[in-house]
Amino acid sequence: MYVKRHAVRRGSKRYVYLRLVQAYRDEHGQVRHRVLKTLGREDELKASGQLEQLMGSFARLDPPMTGVRREVGPLLLAWHFITALDLIGTVDRALLLSVTLGGDGEAVERHRRW
Repeated sequence: MYVKRHAVRRGSKRYVYLRLVQAYRDEHGQVRHRVLKTLGREDELKASGQLEQLMGSFARLDPPMTGVRREVGPLLLAWHFITALDLIGTVDRALLLSVTLGGDGEAVERHRRW
């Protein structure tokens, strides 16, 4: 099951509805989708705070497995830059250098310029 956005035009206005959808296979093995429930208009759900409640409910119903992190949205973006720039390795090397040089800030700076 998943939540699907469904756009509808009425005149010049465009509305987006959220639907709870189930994927299944028919008797011929073809993938089909069945709408179980229309949750409501996205803008109204956001304005009332119900969208946040629904997200929390879905997260409680399907928690991540032990030891698995869900990296989505801002976390995924941050993780991309942390790994691309090797920030973890840079911090680890700086800490190791600081410890091996006795925490002397001037020695660390001299070593970095060297």
